[in-house]
Amino acid sequence: MLCTTLFLGCSNQEEDATLAQDHKELEAITLRIHAWTGYAEPILTAFQEHMKQRGFAVSFDIQAASGPESFVDALAADKVDLISPAHDLAQTFIQKDLVQPLDPQLLPSLRQVNPLIIQRLKKSDDMISYLAPITFGPYALAYRRDAFPEPPTSYRALWDLSHSGKISIA
Repeated sequence: MLCTTLFLGCSNQEEDATLAQDHKELEAITLRIHAWTGYAEPILTAFQEHMKQRGFAVSFDIQAASGPESFVDALAADKVDLISPAHDLAQTFIQKDLVQPLDPQLLPSLRQVNPLIIQRLKKSDDMISYLAPITFGPYALAYRRDAFPEPPTSYRALWDLSHSGKISIA
């Protein structure tokens, strides 16, 4: 969640050039990231360059998530600075007092988030003040036609006991 907020605070190139001139010596920082394998890596170089323009030499300590609970455990143990969990863990983070609400004044680019995402989150819960989503999409439900006389119409089919031992989730 925090990694997303850092990118939402990005400014324009003119501001970047001015910021870079203001910083003669780069301050070295290490960001401890807890994410699913492959999630953080594609954006690290761009993030390093963005932060360099702001006077920081950023290195990364990336910890691979082993499951949803690993995000909670890493935050609770203060072992990470940035995480990229699924939104459905937000309520757990809030209840365990592991996160703070976002301050929109510190994230001017938050208004660039697709309004449909914000509207859906506002309808579903009051956690919007803790989230800075950047994208959303459907979850697919694939099935074998020979195993279902009628196509499943919802994820409830996953909990139907008649399918016990016959379901795979990837």
